Amino acid sequence: MPLLNPKLARLQAALPRFLKFRLSRIPIILLFLFSGWAFYRYLSDPTNFDIFDALGLYTEEDYYDPHLYEWHKYPGAARAGDHQDHAAHSDGKKAASALAKPIGPGMDEIGEHHSQDGYVNYTSGDGLVRGWTLEGRSKKNVGKRLTHPIEELMRDNKQRWEDLLKRQSKSLEQAVKEYKRRYGRLPPKGFDKWYKYCVDNNVKIIDDYDQINHDVEPFLALSPTMFNDRVNDLAVAPFTYHVSIGPETEPAISGERSGATRAKQFLNLVSPLGPDLPRNIPIHVSDHDLGSWILGSDQRGLALMRIQSVMKKDGTGLNNVKYLAGAELKRLESKNRNEHRGWFSACDEDSPARGKDRAMENRLRELDGLPPLPEPATPAFVKDVRPGFDWCQNPATQKLHGTMSFDFPRDTVMRPIFVLSKHMRNNEFLFPPMEAYENATDATALKKYKPWSEKTVNKIFWRGTSTGDSYSKRKSDPDYDWRRQHRPRLHLMAQQEEGTKDVWLHRGREWIPENWAVKKLNEHYLDVGLTGKPHQCNQADGTCDEMAAEIKFADRVAPEQAAQYKYVLDVDGNGWSSRLHRLMTSGSVVIKHTIFPEWHHDWMTPWVHFIPMQVDYSDLYDIAAFFIGSPEGRVKGRDDLAQQIAEQGRKFAMEHWRWEDMQAYTYRLLLEYTRLMAEDRDAWSFGTEFIGDGIEEEPVVAPRGQKRAARVEREQ
Repeated sequence: MPLLNPKLARLQAALPRFLKFRLSRIPIILLFLFSGWAFYRYLSDPTNFDIFDALGLYTEEDYYDPHLYEWHKYPGAARAGDHQDHAAHSDGKKAASALAKPIGPGMDEIGEHHSQDGYVNYTSGDGLVRGWTLEGRSKKNVGKRLTHPIEELMRDNKQRWEDLLKRQSKSLEQAVKEYKRRYGRLPPKGFDKWYKYCVDNNVKIIDDYDQINHDVEPFLALSPTMFNDRVNDLAVAPFTYHVSIGPETEPAISGERSGATRAKQFLNLVSPLGPDLPRNIPIHVSDHDLGSWILGSDQRGLALMRIQSVMKKDGTGLNNVKYLAGAELKRLESKNRNEHRGWFSACDEDSPARGKDRAMENRLRELDGLPPLPEPATPAFVKDVRPGFDWCQNPATQKLHGTMSFDFPRDTVMRPIFVLSKHMRNNEFLFPPMEAYENATDATALKKYKPWSEKTVNKIFWRGTSTGDSYSKRKSDPDYDWRRQHRPRLHLMAQQEEGTKDVWLHRGREWIPENWAVKKLNEHYLDVGLTGKPHQCNQADGTCDEMAAEIKFADRVAPEQAAQYKYVLDVDGNGWSSRLHRLMTSGSVVIKHTIFPEWHHDWMTPWVHFIPMQVDYSDLYDIAAFFIGSPEGRVKGRDDLAQQIAEQGRKFAMEHWRWEDMQAYTYRLLLEYTRLMAEDRDAWSFGTEFIGDGIEEEPVVAPRGQKRAARVEREQ
């Protein structure tokens, strides 16, 4: 055999080792390439907002402004640094309009954006998600609906709840700085004792009290003298009771409604707090189910501008506010301050309630020779309940909810009265109602609880009386129909036997719409009905007789029996629903709609602790089909996810809706109320030593509307 070239010999010897090395690395190389491809596909999906935001590739976020009580689409590039410089404000109407204007896409963008197919889209104006995420990764499944929007909502909102719990302050210093970061001012005097109360009583929510700020902040634009005068004027207000507490007085109650059960419950709640308050205070409380005085966008906008324009980096400046007074305040508090009367007089000029709604936009498009806006994509589910509280952004609520059916001119005087329940745009102080509250571990409450495995009825249950409106024939409103109001409408929907309805059902691996007889849907999914007889109706004009003839009233069901049902509805009555706490501790899933903010709504998370539904109940059958299954019973629903929500809801009630949690909320509210009474509000603040000069602290995010208001002022 001829001798090989020495170089070739060495190459021949090294070749097996080389091939062995390369072949052993092939799986790793393939895994690396596949991971890169998968990551690219993930980034290509516009629904993956979290990774976009983390990498700085997505420049918009849903921004909640605790001052305006609104959700906005907010550009990430302007998140910080714009809070400090605000021009002096002279024309309240223009500046308030700019401040209160919701941020978001224009009407054309909304129509086109909602109709896009292929992913779920959230809109901040109504809190709904619309559409469906279509499968696009596999040729076999491309374009198919494999993942239900409810699964995405549960995933996203679970993360929201977990993030809320994780971010709570762990020290007094952190709590002070977080308060300052959120609201631009120092917390009130006594905040240190409040924090100690929370720690001592295992109150887990320390920072998220935006409802209190929403109620209190506008009153900082009234002088202490005027605020105290208005407090004193309430001493003779009708249908009220009056409580006195403080470190130097014994708890006392007086007034027309002082003997009412609610008055005694309130006294029991606040009496233990008196010794730790900074001073003695009078508290005036309405015993009505619902507050009725409103605060207009122009009023709130100007008040917030006056306050926020003078706040310093160290959180002081409350004494420098140019207070609302004289002719300016008289104009703002006049029922005739704009051409609208009633509920919509509170709305901004270009809000859907007063400005260009969808119907008007389509008329304008027709005149311009343009096609109408595309219909919003379906299905639609509630992601966040808070935007739905605002009737200015959702004017259809006024026709669908009985508590808004009387649209007479509303008082807009800022009055510091405490109420059990209120609309979002009311100007009173909301406190936790104790009505129907039960300690979930008491023997009586335990009789109304059944674990999921022991529940025997796989239906949606509700019973209630025909409260929620005063039903009558109305010459001033010939279009009014009692059948359209929220409680009768729910009953008549469940009683309906004619017609069909499209419902999204799981067939094979895919979700598809099918048309079903409404009678069959009601039989399979619902056990819903009004009880007793017509209530709160006009006998003389025949309304009561109409209701008696058309409504098949159902029998009452005791709470112990209702606990057999896996699903329970909770809807408003004359105000908030007092049964919610009992329902959440029953072990059943609560399906809920309300137009009233409640003291805990900053915490209680949709799709984690309860299932939200729309004001028109249009999503109820789709909710039922997802959790209960198909109407003919052939395909089972996601019973496991329903059980998860039921158990998390009960856990929420037992850990965050205790007597101590209601006291913590009320205690913090009373500290804010006490500072409003102080002649020197800066001196009645707490935490200067934790803030310093404020330079090291991240500035409060300025809403874009606030910056527009400042520009309006500069242009004048």
